[in-house]
Amino acid sequence: MINSLPLENSVKLTDESNINNARSEYNKLEENVKVYVTNIAKLEALEAKLDSLKKIENAKSEAKVVVDAIALLPAVSEIKLTDKSSVESVRSLYDALTDVAKTYVTNLYKLTSLEKRLNGLEEA
Repeated sequence: MINSLPLENSVKLTDESNINNARSEYNKLEENVKVYVTNIAKLEALEAKLDSLKKIENAKSEAKVVVDAIALLPAVSEIKLTDKSSVESVRSLYDALTDVAKTYVTNLYKLTSLEKRLNGLEEA
């Protein structure tokens, strides 16, 4: 069963059920039979890779919330001091992200530009 699983570098999230099934079948074996399973390292590597893929997908989902929130903020040319709390809220959302999730925020430039513009408005 393990041999039929994909290679580590080609595993996808859609392979999760097959990987879980292989683990379940392995776990059902008697301990004295498990010693004859010579490719358990492949299964363990696939489980680790799958876990990594899940974390990446989760980071992308968390980042999308922030990307969407930034997109809803006004344009830099239209920002007003009354928008400050909205900008600060979105900044808090961004700051709460993991470092991995932050790498998927594709419009951070807009948030930082808005913050700079607000600072300029406050100083004026």
